[in-house]
Formats: sequence, C-alpha cells, structure tokens
Amino acid sequence: MSVDAKLLLSLMPEQFKTQVIGRQSDDYVLFLDLWGTSELLSRFQQSGDLLDQANIAHTQTHFVSTLGRLCKELPRVNAHQISDCAFVFSKDLSDLLTFACTAFKNMTFRLDKFMFCPLRGGISKGLFYFADGGTLKALSNFKYTAEIGTGMVEAATLEKKGPKGMRLFTSEALTKEIPQSFQSNVRATKDIDNKDILEVNWMKNDHFFNDYLNANIESQSMNQHLTDLATVWSTKGNNYQQQVGNSLIDLLNW
Repeated sequence: MSVDAKLLLSLMPEQFKTQVIGRQSDDYVLFLDLWGTSELLSRFQQSGDLLDQANIAHTQTHFVSTLGRLCKELPRVNAHQISDCAFVFSKDLSDLLTFACTAFKNMTFRLDKFMFCPLRGGISKGLFYFADGGTLKALSNFKYTAEIGTGMVEAATLEKKGPKGMRLFTSEALTKEIPQSFQSNVRATKDIDNKDILEVNWMKNDHFFNDYLNANIESQSMNQHLTDLATVWSTKGNNYQQQVGNSLIDLLNW
C-alpha cells in the first residue's frame, strides 16, 4: 500500500474506514459441533429407516432451538449456525462460557425428557470483520457472515484436536482471562499434538440451571441418567459411544 493510500485511510472517519478495509476485534469466538451427526446420517443412508430420519430432524431442531433461546437470554452474544455446527461471538468471555456450558446441558434433555445429543466445542479470541457489501446484503438468496480470523480457526481446531468425547476446550492463551466464577471448573490438558490447552467442565457451572446434575428428569437425577448412559456406552458401545461414555465418566468424577 502506498504512503498516500495509508495517509488517506488514516484521515477517514472510522465507520467509513471499516466499510473500506474492515476492522480487527478482540471478540471471543466459540465453535460448537453437534457430535455424531455424520454417524446418524450414514446410518440413515444405509437403513432408509424413517425413525432414523426423525431422529436427525429432532436433534437438529433441538440444536437450533437451543442456540436461539440462548441468544435471546444473552443479547450481547451473536451466533451463526450452519448444518450441524455454529460459531458464536461475544466481547464478554463470561457470556460466551455461559452460552457454551448451557448449550451443552440443554442438549441432554428436551421437554423434561432425557435426550442425549452430545456437543463438542472450542473457545478462542480474535476476529476480523471484513467490509460488508451493500449489494450482497440485498440478495434474498445469498447469506454470508462478515467474520473471519485466527480466533475462528483456533476455536475449530481446539474442538477437532482436543481429547475425544463431549468436551469443551479453550485456548491456553486465555488462562488469565477466565472469569473467577469459572476458574475452579477449568483444567490444563493436551491436544493430539501434545499442545497445552484448557478444558472446561460444562457440567459444573450453573447460570441458568439450578444444580444441573441433581435436576430431576423423568423421576431420576441428571447425574444418574448420565452415569447410566456412560456405563453402558463405555463398556458396550461402538468407538464413538465409548469416547462419549468415557468423557462423561471423566467429567462426572472431576
């Protein structure tokens, strides 16, 4: 970029400058993945069973509804959902951690019924908002998100490379930024590349829940539901179920 161009940009009003060259942000980024969707889809393609199809539809509906409800409860958070995953942005790490932990909990029941739909997630920091094209926004058949950035890449990488199971991770770089109310539920761990990361125990921190693990669902505590499921899956399940079951046992014993 020439000196004259840099000078011109430095003199522009901030709002106009953003429209031309975008802007950087220290927003926090959460990536959520509805774990096991590929397995469900593969099973349905092989079986053609309408019950499998209904299961996919109900799980996806529950995922989208959960994200929508949490956006309503936490208005400083912005979420973009596509397929079986979502990116969620916020300037407040406490809000983002609350969103994540509550989403994980909500995906274990529906309408007072135990309904286990495991999530995985990663949290990082750093966004870049690129210039919004006004003509593109006007297109009814084209939707896009105006965010990119290292935070999005790292959040998705944390989910991909962290220990298997229904788990939530954050970047080690956020160690000193973890809010006091969450610090007792965060521990150091390693990803598959032996890189230091942090794991958050989503079961333990309650904001919208009144003691989640002791909540009564279908005449049984959530703790017991999760323990029973984990015991069966970790000993008799397929590889995916064993990974989920083992992670539940680990978190319950944390």
